Amino acid sequence: MSEAVQIALVTALFNGAVTWGVMTTKLAWMRRDLDEVRDFVFKKNACSHG
Repeated sequence: MSEAVQIALVTALFNGAVTWGVMTTKLAWMRRDLDEVRDFVFKKNACSHG
């Protein structure tokens, strides 16, 4: 395997790992924020109807 192919593979793996980390973090943050919104909406509705 040539040096150029090795560099390309290492670069691709590194970029993939970074992308995976960023996406999982962003999805976790989005889930946390949506859970907060859901809790706010349903607690507000429960208080006004209860």
